[in-house]
Amino acid sequence: MEPRLASDLIVSAAAAAYAGSSAAFFVHISTRGGSSRATGLARTLLWLGAVLQFAFVVHYGVVFRVCPMKTINLAISLAVVVMCVAYLLVPKTFKADALGLFVVPVALVFLIASRFIGLPDVPLNLRNKLLPVHISTNVLGDAFFVLASGAAAMYLFQEHQLKAKRGASVFGRIPPLDTLDTAAHRFLLIGFVFMTVGAVTGSVWVSKLTMGTTVEMLRIMLGYVTWAVFSCVLLLRSTLGWRGKRAAYGTLAGFVLSMLVVALYLGRAGMEPR
Repeated sequence: MEPRLASDLIVSAAAAAYAGSSAAFFVHISTRGGSSRATGLARTLLWLGAVLQFAFVVHYGVVFRVCPMKTINLAISLAVVVMCVAYLLVPKTFKADALGLFVVPVALVFLIASRFIGLPDVPLNLRNKLLPVHISTNVLGDAFFVLASGAAAMYLFQEHQLKAKRGASVFGRIPPLDTLDTAAHRFLLIGFVFMTVGAVTGSVWVSKLTMGTTVEMLRIMLGYVTWAVFSCVLLLRSTLGWRGKRAAYGTLAGFVLSMLVVALYLGRAGMEPR
């Protein structure tokens, strides 16, 4: 079988698994009293999607001799695998099924983006031994930011439900506010550690990009702004007791910025010849 066709088949199978998982999570959440059968199917399909996405990375890397941690596209695929596995390993006592409605669609979008956007060559002046560390830590940070942002979004939704006195609705299976706040903080803290390493290693290239394109400079600036936003959320939480709604909004703001950085990377890749 032609290698690229094999990659497309793996990606298509993973996409179908993610789509099925999303649908099953929605059935569980929208069913009064929940559906244990739907959640079981959703989690099984999510495991399958993650395994297939990992298989795609391995296949593509071996066949086309591409190091995943030297290309943003394949590194994002690995980050999605980490995100899915981290979510699946969350204890059942957390009642995180609703979070799947946030995590799985993101996984599907990044799967498609990582496969169908070209793989750009890294300029010679930017190649060194720190490149895999820089890319891998940044995308792993983004993986945990997705989880943190999902928990933050659920917090805001649950708070709105409670204020509207609809806490006992079909969406009542969302975890309590304190649990969501703690989960968002822990995911954010893990992601921030990875992102800090990425920012430190990335500083090696800043001086080499002073004459770079506008997009490159914007990407660098947004990267540091994102780091600063997440730093402020964590700092204000520890010093001024920022929790709950304010922390959730701050986390979501940082998440939007981090996704803009990823979009700029992928946009640059998309302009490269395939």
